[in-house]
Amino acid sequence: MSPATVANWIDQGHLKGHRTPTGRRRVEAADLVEF
Repeated sequence: MSPATVANWIDQGHLKGHRTPTGRRRVEAADLVEF
């Protein structure tokens, strides 16, 4: 999967994640395992 796909999943609410102050998306390891 590409970084763009993961970003879309976060934006669409399929994967839990948040944005850093610089605009990057971050996913906690536990959330990724749960996904």
